Amino acid sequence: DPEAAKALYLEALDIGRRGKPARIALTLLCTLLAAFVANPLHLAMLLVAILIWELAAAPVVESRTIGALQKGMSGARALRASFFSIAFGGTLYLSWALIVGLSGSETGRFIAAAWLVGSILHGVVYYSRSGELLIPSAGFPALTLVSLPWLQHGFSWDAFLASAISVYLVVAAGSFLLDRNDLLE
Repeated sequence: DPEAAKALYLEALDIGRRGKPARIALTLLCTLLAAFVANPLHLAMLLVAILIWELAAAPVVESRTIGALQKGMSGARALRASFFSIAFGGTLYLSWALIVGLSGSETGRFIAAAWLVGSILHGVVYYSRSGELLIPSAGFPALTLVSLPWLQHGFSWDAFLASAISVYLVVAAGSFLLDRNDLLE
């Protein structure tokens, strides 16, 4: 249904806009904490990229998509634009987790895992109504969370166990999503 897709896009856009101040504040706080365990210069450069995206580039993409919707662009096409927008912004945030997680510090690994679990839960809670938007918002962080131990430890028993626990966390988040959706009906 084209109108449902349009409404879903506008809802996702509204959610993203409302969450922007909290995303930026959390990113600033976590970057300050992570600078103790990861390369501060790399974190600072990525933080600048995230801020440019959040404060300058993403609003341009959003306004152009809204303008195109008003001129007759389909809701499905708007959802595709939103998919790529969330995927690009999400890649910046996932890069943050990789810089911290691959710092060689156990604390960095913990911070990165917490960051990724938070990203998954964010995606599940805010974008679960759209499979197209759930993939970049929760699926990509889940894939990163599951593969990060292999990047950290190589092919080892520790990597297998850490990935297994990560899969459990992702499956648990998915079951919470189903419970949440059932409760809302």
